[in-house]
Amino acid sequence: MDSTSSRPPLSSQRHLAKLELSDGNSLYTKLVVGADGGKLRIRELAGFKTTGWNYSQNAIICTVEHTVENGCAWQRFLPAGPIALLPMGDNFSNTVWTMKYEPKRVNRP
Repeated sequence: MDSTSSRPPLSSQRHLAKLELSDGNSLYTKLVVGADGGKLRIRELAGFKTTGWNYSQNAIICTVEHTVENGCAWQRFLPAGPIALLPMGDNFSNTVWTMKYEPKRVNRP
């Protein structure tokens, strides 16, 4: 079934989100996921209100591969901020190193 051209019965439409596509078609769905970063355009367009605050922190996040599967998560609290190794399975882990945000001045000639 082509979901862009089909229309559910009126009785079920009130429980669905309606997305109007740029080609003029509409899409009805139970779930809409906005995954376009910290400044979500989907959230802005939908008019969702948010509350946030600045933690004054930066983080370095990466995925590392082990020679054998790592089944143990760990975290250390360093003077600059915490660092953690979080197993993901299949010999991979995520590393998250958080530190205070301290802007550096760049000297330019």
